Amino acid sequence: MQQNQKSETSMKLKRLVEQGLQEHLAANAARGVQTLRERIAAMVHSQMFEYAAGFVILANLVVIGIEAQLSLDMDSEFPDLSWPWWMERIFLLTYCLEIFLRIVAGGRAVCRDVWFLMDLALVLAGWTALLFLPLAGVDALAAEKLLIVRGLRLLRLVRALRMINHFKVIWRLVYGLLTAGQTIISTTALILISLFVCSCVAVELIGKDRDLLEDSVTGPIVQTYFRGIDKSLITLIQFVTLDSVASIYFPLIMLKPYLSVFFLGLIVVISIGLMNLVTAAVLENAMQAAVQDAEAEKSAMLNTVKDAIPELLKIFQSIDKDNSGILTHDEVMTVEVDILPKKFLQTVHVNSMLELFDYLDVDQTGELTREEFIEGLLDLCLRDMPLHMVQMLKLLHLILGMSKKIDIHLEALRSRQQTVVLPSAI
Repeated sequence: MQQNQKSETSMKLKRLVEQGLQEHLAANAARGVQTLRERIAAMVHSQMFEYAAGFVILANLVVIGIEAQLSLDMDSEFPDLSWPWWMERIFLLTYCLEIFLRIVAGGRAVCRDVWFLMDLALVLAGWTALLFLPLAGVDALAAEKLLIVRGLRLLRLVRALRMINHFKVIWRLVYGLLTAGQTIISTTALILISLFVCSCVAVELIGKDRDLLEDSVTGPIVQTYFRGIDKSLITLIQFVTLDSVASIYFPLIMLKPYLSVFFLGLIVVISIGLMNLVTAAVLENAMQAAVQDAEAEKSAMLNTVKDAIPELLKIFQSIDKDNSGILTHDEVMTVEVDILPKKFLQTVHVNSMLELFDYLDVDQTGELTREEFIEGLLDLCLRDMPLHMVQMLKLLHLILGMSKKIDIHLEALRSRQQTVVLPSAI
């Protein structure tokens, strides 16, 4: 099973390399002057831009926290034209520049991005808090408290970090919480309806019971927790989380045992049943998010392959002295290993180009085509396994192909033998 998955991954990588080579060669053939908008789009869509924007937001929140602590220590707010006043304006202008770059890069299509709309709403809230509300006569200090919601933009930083292994769990938790909004709202409505019905029943069974009211132990409990729909509803909310409910139902059940049916049903249906349904619904959303993450990883892999192909193609062309499109053992002997990208050398530890050539030349032909060279390097970088394992898998794949050819030749020999034996027997 694992071997089939790895073989499938290798075939996908091979198709990606072929597609990337075709696109790169076509782009070189029709290369023109890159427009300013294309350069801005490449910058905006890069992960470094997302990281930079996220860390600017983080720095803004740190400044807000320092300002809040210092103002608390001074027992007064900072005046106008002080350093926090200037910092807020600088950060807000930075956010406006980011919004402008995203609009230039994406055009009208960016208005369909939920993350962009959230960023735009938060930036508009910042301008409203700093400029428009004070002009309307609203207290500036109270208006600036709206700026704290800017911390929600840190979710974009978490989204940008989702492709890094150490941050995948954080992104799954955040994304699961964001996508579970409809589930949470539906569950809350269902719980409130159930609690309202149960509170009506509680008023009839407990709030109006004379024996419970006249008892010295249960009387204060009924007056405090069940004497009215509002009190019963708030009391039953405790049963959702089972928050110290034993002190409420235990004395009542001891005096009226039939109330155990009511409280037991409340605990089973609401405290256990509905809460587990919420967990199941959130888990389902998390599984859907995992599928989307897998699609995002495939897209990231495609982008990585497309970005790496031009540099690897230049390396291949620099090694291929005779421009034959095939690397030989003699051509690689005079090449230093430093010609490879630093990221590749950090991932795959090789001492020389000859060693790398031997790893890539699995069929021992002494030659590597352009596609084999690029595919092999990308395969080593993208797969999380040692070099000898990759070579072993390729050898197994080669042996499988050779065994199929041997089977075909054996069948041909058997058919020939039968044709020779039959006439001699006759």
